[in-house]
Amino acid sequence: MEKILYVDLDGVLVDFVGGWMDYYFIMNRKPVTKWNFGEDYGLNKKDFYRSITSLPISFWSNLSATPWATELMKVLVEELKFYEADKIMFLSHTVSEDCRVGKQLWVNKHFPDLGDSLITVSDSKLKSRFANQHSVLIDDKFENCVDFAKNGGRSWLFARPWNRGMACKRSEIVSFPFSTMDQSDNQYTDVYNSFIPTVQRIWHYNSHEYEAVLEPVKIVKQTGLIEAIMKGEI
Repeated sequence: MEKILYVDLDGVLVDFVGGWMDYYFIMNRKPVTKWNFGEDYGLNKKDFYRSITSLPISFWSNLSATPWATELMKVLVEELKFYEADKIMFLSHTVSEDCRVGKQLWVNKHFPDLGDSLITVSDSKLKSRFANQHSVLIDDKFENCVDFAKNGGRSWLFARPWNRGMACKRSEIVSFPFSTMDQSDNQYTDVYNSFIPTVQRIWHYNSHEYEAVLEPVKIVKQTGLIEAIMKGEI
C-alpha cells in the first residue's frame, strides 16, 4: 500500500482569509483568532457560511498562496522519508461545485506537477476516511487532525492564530523558517531616464520572516479499569 502525506489547502497553502476579506472589501481588519471570524464583521454563523458557499470559481482559483507555500512544499517533497510517505496529495474541504473546480484550477496553477493529486470532500470530517497506518495528514484544523489520528493515521497540526492553545511538547515541533521578499504596501518610485522612452518603476521591497510550524497530534488511548490495574497505572 502506498504511503501518502495528505496536505490541506486553505490556511496551510492558500490564503483564504485574506482572499475573503479582499472579496468583501473589509477595510478595518481584525486579527483572526477563531474559525467563524465573520462574527467580527457582524455575520452570524449562517450568513458567514452563505458568504463562503456563494463565492464563484474565479475567487477560489485566484486566491493567493500563503507566503511559505512554495518553500514548504519543496521541503515536504524533500523530506518525505521523515513522514514515512511515498508521495504527497492535497486533501481539501469544498463547500460547493464552484469551490471544487476553483481549487483544482488553483492547484494546476501553483503546483502543476501535482495537478492530479487533489482530493476534495464535502465535509472536513470526511478527511478521516483516508486515515490508515500508512497515511499522514497536515491540517490547520485541530478536530480534523484528531479524527484522522483516531482512525489510525498520523497527523500534524499546522500552527495558525485560529488554532492556538493546543498542547504539544516543544521538542516535538517541526519548524520551517522562511524569508521572502515582497512589495511593501505597493510603494514604488518612478525613474525617468532620457535614454529610455518609458518610465522605469522601481519597487521598494521588504524582507519578511515567516515560520511554518507543525505540531504532532497524538491520541490518548482509553484504558479500561482492569487493564490499568494490570499495568500498575492505578
